[in-house]
Amino acid sequence: MATQGQIYYFLACVFIGFCGGLLWQLFSLVKLPFGKLKVKKVLSHVVDGLFFLLFGVVCALLSARLGFPSPRAYMYFAYVLGFIIYLKSVKISLDFFKRICYNTITKLKVKAKKFPKKDKEHI
Repeated sequence: MATQGQIYYFLACVFIGFCGGLLWQLFSLVKLPFGKLKVKKVLSHVVDGLFFLLFGVVCALLSARLGFPSPRAYMYFAYVLGFIIYLKSVKISLDFFKRICYNTITKLKVKAKKFPKKDKEHI
């Protein structure tokens, strides 16, 4: 196989890894309602295990569907690289915007408590 073809496979695997990061973000939403309960730690391990199992199946199906050659070490490296790119770029941005929204809502709630609604009878 020509090196040029392998570069395309490598870039496709990076993209699949990046999409896996998006899938991981969706899986992490399952843990959100449990807060600081002891169950959250066990649930976290179960959800992460299910994610990696599902991600492995998705990678295998996509590689078969897209006609990738037999698995090579650079493909696994590309999946991990795409996942890391997601974590270092998009996830940080999403966390930043989430923090901004949370702080804004908290400030609005505090302001709303400082200024109670006035009765129309006393006016």
